[in-house]
Amino acid sequence: MTVSGSINPYKILGIAPGASLEEIRQAYRRAATKYHPDAGGDAWAFQQVQQAYNKLRAELEGEPSSTPNPHTKTAPTQPRSPAENSQSTNQQSASHCAPSQQTSLLKQWLFGHPLKLHNETSYFILANFMDLVMTGILLRYSAVEANPIANYFYQRWGFYGMVGLKIASVVFVCVVAQNIAKRSELKAKALLIGGTLLVSAVVVYSMFLAQRQIA
Repeated sequence: MTVSGSINPYKILGIAPGASLEEIRQAYRRAATKYHPDAGGDAWAFQQVQQAYNKLRAELEGEPSSTPNPHTKTAPTQPRSPAENSQSTNQQSASHCAPSQQTSLLKQWLFGHPLKLHNETSYFILANFMDLVMTGILLRYSAVEANPIANYFYQRWGFYGMVGLKIASVVFVCVVAQNIAKRSELKAKALLIGGTLLVSAVVVYSMFLAQRQIA
């Protein structure tokens, strides 16, 4: 799988356009060390780093011809170091479990770079979606919105006004978590997990209330 055209490989590796092959390799080693899953990094971000490195290396070294010209002399290949062999193995294994390009674009459409903590972010969004569903069910049975701010929006702009407020709140938390992750991924992860657990508890309680209302 190759890097999508909308992804800037120079931005992913943190280098300027026109960098030399050695500069690209050094930037790749730094990013690979940071995001490698075995070191506690993000597997999806590690995959993006690999794809960016492969793209830039292919552009500088040139893709090999499928049918070599027997009259053309080729330079002898240099033996790879153990570190480069290990990187090549990681690249091959990641390519077998790589998500589709559409998924990659979806994960970074908002931030323009690989999304940190995308699993925790997905769980947080899912929990809030379930909260919206349960809120709609309870309001259908004449329940009262316990959140005073959400209830104000509901009374003034109806159900869709309250939905807009909750979606804006979710986006705000996700953006804050991404900014915190630039300094401390542990704190950002704690924020998202804590928010997911809190909203999940509200969803479970809403299910209990809905069961009583329906019964």
